[in-house]
Amino acid sequence: MRGRTCRWLVTAALACVPAVASAQRASDNAVAAAQDAFGTTVGNETIGLYTTGNARGFSPVQAGNVRLEGLFIYQPGVAGSLTAVDTRLSRGSTVRVGIAAQSYPFVAPTGVVDFQLRLPGEQRVVSFVSTYGPYETYNGELDAQIPLVKDKLGAVVGIGGGSTMMGAGVDRMVLSGGALLHWRPSDNFELIPFYNYLMQDDWDNFAYITTAGPYTPPKVKRRAHTWQDWIQWDHRDSLTGAIGRLTMSDWVLRAGWFRSHSWRLQRGDYLLQNMTREGLADAYAIVDLPQNNHALSGEARLARSYAEGPRRHTIQFSARGYDSHREYGGGVPTFLGKVMWGDNVQFPIPPLQFTALGKDDGKQGALGVNYAGAWADVGEASFSLQRTFYERTLSPPTGVQTTTRDRPWLYNGTVAAYVTRALSLYASYARGLEDAPQAPPNAANNGAAVPASLTEQYDAGFRYVVTPRLRLVAGVFELTKPFLDRNAANIYTSVGTVWNRGIELSLSGQVAEGLTVVAGAMFLQARVSGPAVDAGVIGPTPTATTPRQFRLNVQYTPPALRRITFEAAMQHRGAQPGNRLGTFKNPSNTTFDLGGRGTFAVFGQPATLRLQVLNVLNTYSFNMFAGASGLFIQGDNARRYLARLSVDVR
Repeated sequence: MRGRTCRWLVTAALACVPAVASAQRASDNAVAAAQDAFGTTVGNETIGLYTTGNARGFSPVQAGNVRLEGLFIYQPGVAGSLTAVDTRLSRGSTVRVGIAAQSYPFVAPTGVVDFQLRLPGEQRVVSFVSTYGPYETYNGELDAQIPLVKDKLGAVVGIGGGSTMMGAGVDRMVLSGGALLHWRPSDNFELIPFYNYLMQDDWDNFAYITTAGPYTPPKVKRRAHTWQDWIQWDHRDSLTGAIGRLTMSDWVLRAGWFRSHSWRLQRGDYLLQNMTREGLADAYAIVDLPQNNHALSGEARLARSYAEGPRRHTIQFSARGYDSHREYGGGVPTFLGKVMWGDNVQFPIPPLQFTALGKDDGKQGALGVNYAGAWADVGEASFSLQRTFYERTLSPPTGVQTTTRDRPWLYNGTVAAYVTRALSLYASYARGLEDAPQAPPNAANNGAAVPASLTEQYDAGFRYVVTPRLRLVAGVFELTKPFLDRNAANIYTSVGTVWNRGIELSLSGQVAEGLTVVAGAMFLQARVSGPAVDAGVIGPTPTATTPRQFRLNVQYTPPALRRITFEAAMQHRGAQPGNRLGTFKNPSNTTFDLGGRGTFAVFGQPATLRLQVLNVLNTYSFNMFAGASGLFIQGDNARRYLARLSVDVR
């Protein structure tokens, strides 16, 4: 009842104001903004091979490689979009891998996700975004950029909310708000304090499935009601911070301070285990205790740049760190009974058992220096060296508390050569200390995390400027890190070493007048070695590894119709190993999207209407959780429609 009341209140509130968006949202266009096909987000639009949760087979966010305006930020246990910096304050993000990471200071092996803040301009703008779809999703956003003191002080404020419907038939209520000040009393100083809040309520939890043999779950009716109504997530996430810059002659000091807080008021998982080919499965519920996660993090950088003829040199000194506390677990798997997959069977709430919460306390600090040099028409190079101080204490609900301490040296280097005006060659190496994913629901230590571990990456490739508006990038890479899976005792832990080798391709830009293309391909070979492979417990290829991935986005604006743009997209995922021995595969999946957007004026104000048909061919699929030993969920795969109206009022 509380959730339904919240839903009506949010809907009524958004109906009374021109629903919420960030400043100048009518011009949001990820395809037009993308510099490559490796991952770009602009407002509500995301394109590219990689995302915040998956780059070259791993997750940059789970690895702790998040930056805000280039500065280090740490957020433990943030749900939903994997970061509390949503579109209220963030105008977009970039996944920095390969050539996109060249000369980027203190780059990390798994890649870096760099978020950019929305900063106010010198003109007052109130932006409205209203979205309907996919499915019965409806939400509104209202954002404003407000100049307060000319050239000195401005603000960005916003609120948004609605009901988000996902492919498996589940939905959630979302409400977000944020505010930011940009103070520039002089050219030598600026300060940007901000606050961001995200509420996710009545979050239905789809079923996690494991099969009893070498086969995928049977197909059931699209968006069938296959979850338990009393197993829900209620989450609150907040982010408070400030970023400052002080210029002192030839030196520039930039610093960021961030406090993230995540409350898990209600959280649980619904598991369908040992599912037969016909769909009969054992139903289990895991309902966790409320959890409280928080972290302080930040970074200070002192930089100096100077020119030496055609050469430019930049040296940066960095101090960064975090202090975090995360809670997990508290729930014990409870058998509910037998259920047929696809049927809406609601079990009564059984007597639930609980254990103490597990605790995960971490501290890390790093002192580093970075040098970057650029020589006009010749090339560029950068080198970083960091000394890291790391401590992690894991206190499981039952068992022995363990503390891990390490003080490794971390280093990376990049080099690029400008062979001709059109052709550039690049190469890089990075060694980092990265966090591990949390244990999946089918592990005995559900929610626990393995201590951070050393990882390394090599990559090399080239960029060729086909025309001034069209760029081709091709590269190879290899990442090595500990491999995590469930051991013989069903504990999610390190069971070997995994290396991911691959080829990635990107073609982005304008291929003809009015025709823009962002096309990417990734071919991956992942291999695991170690005692678990030697003993035949797991196979040599990790579960859920995607051996090939293609993404294509095309936009065409006819010269005779400057206000109308036609869109098409294609996504392809190759067949994945379906269990730890690789005895069957989750079939490959290809989907196509069609749509368009038109620009026009509403009472003299710029507006954009975007219409899309997603998964035009209605392709059916299951998604898999990497490292979860054959954990399936029903894919977001039905044909669906989306309409989005964006208006900027100046």
